[in-house]
Amino acid sequence: MLQSKILRQYEKHNCARICQGDILRDLKFLSVVAMDDVVECYFPYVVVISQDCDLHFSLNEQVSSDEKLRNQFLPNILLLPAFLAEQARQGEHMEKVFGIKQERKHSEVWKQIKQNNVDRYHFLSEDKDLQVPDLLIDFKTYYAVGIEWVLAKYQSCYLATINELFREDLSRRFSNYLSRIGLPDLMEGAKPTQTSPTPSP
Repeated sequence: MLQSKILRQYEKHNCARICQGDILRDLKFLSVVAMDDVVECYFPYVVVISQDCDLHFSLNEQVSSDEKLRNQFLPNILLLPAFLAEQARQGEHMEKVFGIKQERKHSEVWKQIKQNNVDRYHFLSEDKDLQVPDLLIDFKTYYAVGIEWVLAKYQSCYLATINELFREDLSRRFSNYLSRIGLPDLMEGAKPTQTSPTPSP
């Protein structure tokens, strides 16, 4: 088996551009939750989950403005709030922003979550050298935030970056969770219903 050159879960880069897997801290932005109801969301940590190829072409200064407008325009960046793990375990991570207290996750469930064996959650272990604490991402909570706004905050909020293999694992698990299909419970012995075929476009 070939030895990987990746020796740790996180790295730091020179902030030349936003990358998938970047961890930003102390991010505060407005979110519309209902008609005429805007709340201020504050998250101590968020992770950039937008595809890195989209970020590369959209933010690459060598790509012409015309090409960006034609093919590579990226209006928003997709962010995943990363909650302090112990708060998430106690069910307190949704209280400040959403006013919701959830159930505490008991030891066996928490053990599975920390091993990333629960589809809904992704656990990021701490790195004291880079000041990254234990974090938990809940795939039910994500935001699309304007790219220009994120760019204005980026230099001051950048903390670290999840290394390639680890961020690809996060991206794959997130996309798998979003693409899950809820199937209906079929009644035993129910007769098939007749439906009209959908016309071709």
